[in-house]
Amino acid sequence: MKRGRDEGFNSECLHAHKRCEGESSETGAAAEICVSEEKTNALDKDSDRHDVSLSIEAGSTANSTEDDENTSLLCHQNPQVRLRALACLLAHFDLLIRDTASAQYLHATLCRQLQREENLHVAQQIVRLITFIVISTCKPADSIRSEDSSVLNSHAIFCSTHFGSLNQSTIKSVFSQNIARLESISEPAMQCIKMFLSQSSTETESPTFKLQVLNSLSSIAMEVGGIQISLLYKHLKELLVNSNPFIKAQTLKFFGLCLVTDSCSKAKLGEKETIVFFLELSTDPAAVVRKASLLSVIYLCNNGYSLTEECFKVAVTLFDDSNDDVRSLALQLVSLWVKEDPEENTDTAFLERSISNSVLCEFLHEFSLQSNSVCKMMTDMELSIRIEACKAFSIMMNVREDLLLQALSKKPLDFSNEAKERVTSSLITNGETDVDISEYEGGLGILDRLNMGAFVHGIEDEFWEVRSLTLDALSCFCCVSMRARAAITEIMLNLLNDDSNQVRLKAVHKLIYVAQHYTLEIDETNLQQVLATLEDIDDAIRDAGKNLIAILTHSSKDVLKSTIGTLMKYMQTHQQEKDVWHIFHKLGRAHNTFVQFLANDLVKELNTLLSREAGLDDSMCGCILFLLLGASEVNPNILSLVPAKMLSLSRLLVHNEDQMNGVLKTCTTESESRMTGKVSNACVVSDIVLEHKIGDFLGNTVKASWNVKRMLCSAMLDLSIHVLRTCQRDIRKLLNVLVNEDRVALATYSLHCIECVELIWKGHFYFQHNPTLTLASQPSLSELAQRLDFVVKCMQHTYTGHTHEQQLDLLELSMIPSLWKLSPIASQNELNKLSSAVDVIKNNLVQGSPPTSFLNKVQEIMLETTADSPSFQTALCELCSTFWPRPFSIFAVQEMKAVLTILENDFEHPAKFLPNMPFSVKARIFTRHLENSRVWVCLRLDSLWEKFIFLDSEELRRRNPMITSLQLPLLTLHSKCVVVATVYVECPGRYHVTGRGPRGLLIPLTPEKFIHLIPASDPSV
Repeated sequence: MKRGRDEGFNSECLHAHKRCEGESSETGAAAEICVSEEKTNALDKDSDRHDVSLSIEAGSTANSTEDDENTSLLCHQNPQVRLRALACLLAHFDLLIRDTASAQYLHATLCRQLQREENLHVAQQIVRLITFIVISTCKPADSIRSEDSSVLNSHAIFCSTHFGSLNQSTIKSVFSQNIARLESISEPAMQCIKMFLSQSSTETESPTFKLQVLNSLSSIAMEVGGIQISLLYKHLKELLVNSNPFIKAQTLKFFGLCLVTDSCSKAKLGEKETIVFFLELSTDPAAVVRKASLLSVIYLCNNGYSLTEECFKVAVTLFDDSNDDVRSLALQLVSLWVKEDPEENTDTAFLERSISNSVLCEFLHEFSLQSNSVCKMMTDMELSIRIEACKAFSIMMNVREDLLLQALSKKPLDFSNEAKERVTSSLITNGETDVDISEYEGGLGILDRLNMGAFVHGIEDEFWEVRSLTLDALSCFCCVSMRARAAITEIMLNLLNDDSNQVRLKAVHKLIYVAQHYTLEIDETNLQQVLATLEDIDDAIRDAGKNLIAILTHSSKDVLKSTIGTLMKYMQTHQQEKDVWHIFHKLGRAHNTFVQFLANDLVKELNTLLSREAGLDDSMCGCILFLLLGASEVNPNILSLVPAKMLSLSRLLVHNEDQMNGVLKTCTTESESRMTGKVSNACVVSDIVLEHKIGDFLGNTVKASWNVKRMLCSAMLDLSIHVLRTCQRDIRKLLNVLVNEDRVALATYSLHCIECVELIWKGHFYFQHNPTLTLASQPSLSELAQRLDFVVKCMQHTYTGHTHEQQLDLLELSMIPSLWKLSPIASQNELNKLSSAVDVIKNNLVQGSPPTSFLNKVQEIMLETTADSPSFQTALCELCSTFWPRPFSIFAVQEMKAVLTILENDFEHPAKFLPNMPFSVKARIFTRHLENSRVWVCLRLDSLWEKFIFLDSEELRRRNPMITSLQLPLLTLHSKCVVVATVYVECPGRYHVTGRGPRGLLIPLTPEKFIHLIPASDPSV
């Protein structure tokens, strides 16, 4: 039997030997033998397989005692023969292991051969074949036999024996790919990994082998999906004390990868302790270790870990590092620290620490160090460092005005007379603050000169990439103060003459940004720089220049007259570009007062043009007409100056159909009366009724309400209430003069935002003070949570057109009511809501963007094992007592709207019905922005019954308004009654038990409408 097993094994190897000899023969006879043998193999293929099968079956019943005789070709002296024999075995692999006995025999034979194999490539193939055997015959993880894991031990034996000849690709091909296939055998895989680590941590092994092992383990962690930290922590620390810097660097990278892939690592090791562990190695003498340390911290930060102030301090010290990559990574780390939570890291920290003079001075010194250090990197010799410095500036939301002005000038500036006026400005405060820090004048110190002319160096850089990124950074600092914005605007105007097309185009776009969000006023000194964009060789710059000219604010009528003259000359030379008329129309609307002063001259010029041969076909006529019509939208008196015959002819505007409908509409009686009604309203909001200023006004109003956050930190409660009520009053006044429905929706949305601020402020006040001291007239915390939950759901579901940032803000706001409800008693329902909201936010985050600190704190709270524990309640109260971290972003939104009208029915004309008989009433329903929504009409008769009627949104869109019949249930009453009808939109929320009705949360779109009914038999009919 034993001999039959060996013969069965040798039959396949013999074929491989013959093929090898036939291929290596150089004589013609040998070639003929080879061909003859191949033909024989082709003809007898089935018989050969049958013989092999019989041999294996015979061997499977034999005794399993080992036979050390070299009876197979695996012991042949030629390595090529052994390789061909292994290839043949692999080709007939399925036949060789079709039963357990054959697989065990083949496994034992290969393991014996592996122990005495000297050739690296042959040993690789043996290990590969052993792995296939184990994979094909392995059992589930709970019943693994000891021999099943022997392949893993053979991996380690093979690699440790031949480590002198190994390289990274060899280990990856032999080890990591096989481990990836053995995912179900987790414990043997871990044992083999531990064996590798223990071998790599010994002093006798070569550094090359250790480095290759770590590289291979990194591949395994990526392929298998993570390695348990508890199995690796001991060995990794031993590797970190190694004298070889490359081993230490690769160990840090591998450790960071494992921390992210192992979901329990943060709870085991601690988030702050882990970050400190990496920061300690950032001072290593080897640059490769410092680089690996910073890379690991950045990698952890991008995968859910929070940076600390210590990270910022370490990064600042590395700005002076001699290695370019280290300096670049240090800048990236500073950028992440600022980006993670700019409010908490700057303004909030300042206000909370302002009690102590020494602490305030220390904070201002650190903040100056941050700005000055990044400024210093703008003069670095390495291009990549300067680019990273510009990116770091682009995300800073708070910079002191004196530092910024000094960075915009190469000359030293004197701020001695303005020390009392120095404040930390931000996008939120628009350069103003409610905290007086003049008493801390001594803490401001002397201005550090390291940032002198930093941005000047950026705009004078020889590489256009740096100049372009400098423009991005400068546009972010326009909010600091008016002086800073004027200096930044001057720099942008100078860059309109840059040699690079990309820089010129970026400069125009940034000037448009300044004009839209602030005010960009042009005078005689810089007007020509802007008008020169009309003659640029780049088409994109010319188009952007036209848009810029259309929204500029001209300082005087002479400047406007100069612009009009230049545009008319441009129109004469570029008559094919009819979009210039659009510029005249916008200029007229924005400068109607100046146009009124120039109206007489313009009308004279217009009459002169009409008297010429071209007449109305002259393009100059169109320019003047559009200018006057644009101004007449705001100032109706100008419309009377336009010659009547021009308004009766549309031939002038036929070349520009897009503008024709919109502009000629202003000449109609309805539009003129509407404009007159606008002007006749209260002058309180007359300066904001211009269409292009409404968005800015609403955004600034909501930002002003957000200043309550700072007032609360300074205990200015009365002023907080005054600010909120003033903001609400201003928006309500604006609603009285608005006509455009989309802008009405935006104003209503802004009111909801301010109400959210008010509710959050009240909740903040509740947690900051003892709830027992709260006045009885104030709403309870549960009532605040219920109202905030309703307002947020209205903002989520009754408005469309939200940006991605707005959606994430509203999702975070929806978690606050659940947090408030958890404070008195932790219910599983609220915990489930929080968990669901966290998952939705994480799934909607842009790839690569880290979660906010608020979301991280909520996740930390939910990691508590028991919701009733004191630590859970303490952490919850600390989070609830903080103010929500970010301001609202106000962009254009569209309101879901519905209007329900009951036809032929009122109190004096009730509808007649017969008791116990079917009955219906007619209703007209008008809707807007309800596409792909579930709309219901609810009919309710006191507490007797309630019925929901589903409305098809597609049908509502096609028939708008839609007239339908509302079928009422059988009425058993014999007296007058009133049925209440309301239109609702269904949104995701709590389960609503209504039979076949809606299943989610219902938000009303219309007020209650009454259907008055009376029995037909009533004597009063």
